[in-house]
Amino acid sequence: MENPYNGNYYQPYTPTPQQTPVPPVYDGNQTMASLSLVMGILALLSLCCMPFLLFIFAGLAILFSCLSKGQYARSGPAKAGMAIGISCITLATVLIITICTLFLVTDQGRSFMQDYFSIITSEDLTEEELYDFLNKYLYGGEDSMDDYNSYDNYDDYDDFENYEDLFSKYETLDKISFDYAVVEHEDRIEVMRFSGMWKDLGTWNTLTEAMDSHNVGEALFNETCRNVHVVNELNLPVLCMGLKDIVVSASPDGILVSDKEQSSYIKPFVNTLDHRVMFAEKSWGSFRILDIEKESLTIKVTLNPGHQMNYHSHDFRNEVWNVISGTGRAVIDGVVYNVHAGDTLQMNAGSKHTIFADTELQIIEVQFGKDINVHDKHKYDLPSLF
Repeated sequence: MENPYNGNYYQPYTPTPQQTPVPPVYDGNQTMASLSLVMGILALLSLCCMPFLLFIFAGLAILFSCLSKGQYARSGPAKAGMAIGISCITLATVLIITICTLFLVTDQGRSFMQDYFSIITSEDLTEEELYDFLNKYLYGGEDSMDDYNSYDNYDDYDDFENYEDLFSKYETLDKISFDYAVVEHEDRIEVMRFSGMWKDLGTWNTLTEAMDSHNVGEALFNETCRNVHVVNELNLPVLCMGLKDIVVSASPDGILVSDKEQSSYIKPFVNTLDHRVMFAEKSWGSFRILDIEKESLTIKVTLNPGHQMNYHSHDFRNEVWNVISGTGRAVIDGVVYNVHAGDTLQMNAGSKHTIFADTELQIIEVQFGKDINVHDKHKYDLPSLF
């Protein structure tokens, strides 16, 4: 038998050299990895200037990182994109929770949130409302935004002869707060410290806190109602059952039923309403619209003693006055008529007319015409007749 070792029974041991393992080659989607990094960088940038887009970019960064993974591992850009995306989402979440908590626990914070949501949800935001918001929160109510302010018609208030003239024409003034219309433009002004109690009744919720009773006007509550307030200006009863933390306001202009905390968000909804004013109180008295038809309008007018309507005429409608209480004097085309309860007066289109109240005077005014609108009115100086 042939010896395989050729006579050498002992062979020297030669160890096999240890080989260094070759790292697996990355076989994932490099494009997805690059997109993940880009989205992560965009998420980081949006954290400062566009926080609402942060979650979109960060989510895409995480998604692309997952899609880029190969059989063995992710590439460096994919790992970086995922890390940045997760970090941005975590940081943004913590900041949102902290800011919301600070806003909700302070009166100023809650006020800001209410005004902010009113601004962003308003469909017909005016320049004045935006100015008010920015001036209140961004500039602290100072005069820093005078250059931005476009309300340059304050000199119009100099057109009135005296306070009584201004008061009688109050409804013709612009709808702008007294602070911006007058106070900010006064170069000589004095203030006096108020030593009493002050509470801003700017919302229904704060108004109910100042009410002595749970209802103004006719209202009924069953025993299950808790913290419910009713302001009823209608000649109809309001019945409340099983309500909690609710305010109800009923007037000829509409009916509000709201949770008290939510009642401060009413403005954006009111701005969307295109509704005729059904009731108003003026310096001379009040009026209430009773009925609206296609070619007629019925109004109950109350004149305070010593007050009168403007001497005026209409082009496109006739009017009938039915006196239901009180005494006074009517002027129709320069002729004076003494009136009392039960009298009826008719004025055709083009006829100049007015009425004076010697006592509280209540009349039912019926307007007839195919084009009844508030702009169909011409005012005149009343000749001296009394």
